[in-house]
Amino acid sequence: MKKIALFSMSSAASAMSPLRFSRAINFLRGKGFIVQLGNITEARNSYFYCSGKPKERAEEFNLLLQSDADILYATIGGLNSSSALPFVDFDEVKRSKKAIIGNSDVTSLLSAVYVKTGCQVYYFQCCLPAMGEFGLFSETNYLFFQKIIIDAPMKYRYFPYPFWTDDWINWEIYEREKEHHENRWIALQEGVAEGVLVGGNLETLIKLCGSEYIYDFQDKILFLEDTCVSAEQVESSFLVLLLNGVFEQIKGLILCKSERYSSQGTQMTFSEWFFHWMKYYGVPNMPVVGEFDCGHTHPCMPLVIGGYYHLNVKENNINIEYACSEKGGK
Repeated sequence: MKKIALFSMSSAASAMSPLRFSRAINFLRGKGFIVQLGNITEARNSYFYCSGKPKERAEEFNLLLQSDADILYATIGGLNSSSALPFVDFDEVKRSKKAIIGNSDVTSLLSAVYVKTGCQVYYFQCCLPAMGEFGLFSETNYLFFQKIIIDAPMKYRYFPYPFWTDDWINWEIYEREKEHHENRWIALQEGVAEGVLVGGNLETLIKLCGSEYIYDFQDKILFLEDTCVSAEQVESSFLVLLLNGVFEQIKGLILCKSERYSSQGTQMTFSEWFFHWMKYYGVPNMPVVGEFDCGHTHPCMPLVIGGYYHLNVKENNINIEYACSEKGGK
């Protein structure tokens, strides 16, 4: 029986959304997991807009690294995970070899862990959004959590789920079933690439540029997602990556759905608008997938940062496949 330890690297989820927090814990327990809570998470602590001061948040994480938990799972994102990075014990991360899971603002931690230790980490929706969801979508999120993270297959090919949602309704109390949208991935640019995967939340990632915690993008496949952003923000963030030479280094790109995206009259999705600027600035040709399901929308399919991926993009056939290593073994 696996033990999952919950930590709060940024926002105070357990204090802000107590009903959803309890529902997520009970959902995991119902699936047979032992759930452990970090000290500030269990105390439902809050420090203004965060779960604690930067050092307190890092210390909660560091203590859980020394626990007997198999998995460290972020409760939620926020805006301030990066402020705790100077206090994270990366030597203990490498020694413990625990699975670390999160998304959104937790991109800061995931990038730092991979850069500092070389350990693979999982980009998957944080615990409250994923496991505290109501009904169908909590089960579909868990389906991919089980298939990719818990089962840890040697190889895994991704296929689109029939439908998705970014519907915003009451987080705490059930009101209605979320709206369903027909699902499709888009072949924005055809091509074939393979390499190690890195990436995460676009707005969080650009804040790390120039720091010791940012990925080495050379020969990587990059994935990007975001939430509640507008077309003008996407253009601005794209330019940060462009000016930092990211697109000259990567071999392929996976653009995910953006939750509650504002197209500002462009009539394009997040991924289509991002790709529009790639073409405008003459970014070198590479395979580009749009509207992949990993991020803030439901369902969420885990991606393995540091995992080896094969990307084969054709107009009517998108193949995204994960292998444990370059040769497909551990």
